[in-house]
Amino acid sequence: METTIADTSSQESMAQFYNNYATMIVKDTTETEMKYKSVTPYDVNLLMTDNQYYKQRIEKFTSKFNAIEENMTEEGWYNPNIEKSDVLSELCEILGITPSKVIKFSGTFSFSGSIEVPFDELEDFDLEYLLQDELYLTSNHGNLEIDSYEVESVGEDY
Repeated sequence: METTIADTSSQESMAQFYNNYATMIVKDTTETEMKYKSVTPYDVNLLMTDNQYYKQRIEKFTSKFNAIEENMTEEGWYNPNIEKSDVLSELCEILGITPSKVIKFSGTFSFSGSIEVPFDELEDFDLEYLLQDELYLTSNHGNLEIDSYEVESVGEDY
């Protein structure tokens, strides 16, 4: 069923006839030969949203590329008085990146604590086994990763 809209100047009059899943036939402009596709307004909305996103990304990268290109001159980064570190710093600033280095580390960790064990479980209780299974080391820092740890030298204080 085809619906025509009499008053196209009014958003309200167009909205009453809108069907997000109605099919329509469109020409596929991505093909070299003439082809037609059946699409829905939902498909078109997705394409428009994606198109807007990619347009913004292209504008962002074009801006960065232009800033780099502007510095690739005899007065800019090719100037013999410009330090290599200054060029790298400017390039990182343009690209919005922060260079970093991964530092491996190891260390010793001491701890103390207590646990309450019922008398009837004391004979079978193994503190070292419990701590090896239940004790863990973690970090609250987002970039700090603990790769491995080991529980050693567990002893009971009396």
